[in-house]
Amino acid sequence: MDKLNQLPPLGANPKKHKTMGRRNKNAGYVFEREVVDILKTIGFEHATLARMESTARDRSKVDIMNVSEGKHGRLPWNFQCKNLSSAIKLEYYKLLDEMPKGDEINVVLHNRTEKEIGKNIRFVTKGQYAILDMAGFFKILQQAQNLEKGFRLLHEFFDCLPKEEQASISTQLTKLGL
Repeated sequence: MDKLNQLPPLGANPKKHKTMGRRNKNAGYVFEREVVDILKTIGFEHATLARMESTARDRSKVDIMNVSEGKHGRLPWNFQCKNLSSAIKLEYYKLLDEMPKGDEINVVLHNRTEKEIGKNIRFVTKGQYAILDMAGFFKILQQAQNLEKGFRLLHEFFDCLPKEEQASISTQLTKLGL
């Protein structure tokens, strides 16, 4: 019974301070959420965090994927998000090598931060980068070139459409920024 008397009363535990490891993990999670929000804004409506959807994809170094990939298909890219200060060397080539090999293009998204010391210590974004291997980069260029050729072909046939359909299509293309 003496041991029971030595225990502090409930609620008397000193407040624990966040550790740097916790802060870093939270900052990484926030960056991943920001990337998902951007992807959704630009039209990838099924984007989500792999940690929420698939432990297998999460373990294979993929941070962002589509919800229910069997239903909605995979994103054309595998994203690995890193939120690191400039003091830490990002060995992107190792990260890219660890990511899945397949049809998707592997991309490391890096939110580079620096520690600002003032009244409070905080980390401020100093740059954001997308890093991929050269084959992936040229694959994206080829896809863009193919889209350009496709648009030119469609433009040749546009004048054959009735005026109402032309107006409707023009409105839709304008909304897409094309």
